[in-house]
Amino acid sequence: MKKITALFICSLFISALVLAQDAAAPAADTKTAAAPKLIPLELRKTGYVNVIKDASGKVTAIKLVVTSYDIEMDEGSKPLEEMDGQKVRVNCTLSHTGGKRILTIKNVEPVAGSGVAPAAAAPAAAKPAAAPAAK
Repeated sequence: MKKITALFICSLFISALVLAQDAAAPAADTKTAAAPKLIPLELRKTGYVNVIKDASGKVTAIKLVVTSYDIEMDEGSKPLEEMDGQKVRVNCTLSHTGGKRILTIKNVEPVAGSGVAPAAAAPAAAKPAAAPAAK
């Protein structure tokens, strides 16, 4: 009888170890799992358009300056190419890609009476020397 009791206790102990191991395994997997994918967010933003062009004049990027958002270069962003420096209101989708906040434009509205954004600070160009005054 003592042997049967000892075997029963050993089997209970082994079963408890196996169950504890199975319960701990999912916890380890969740620590290494990738972060959840962010769902795009529908927004309406007002800000100034900043069009960036290369040396040939081709539009390479567009930003909406509220804080700073990159704008997806697609058909929705086409109207913004001619609105550099203007204040606009956009309906858009916000997504995060590669650590950047990207706006995908759905609709663009100029903001009436807003004028043009203050010019961005550019490096000062050297002034030409003044010609000596004639006497």
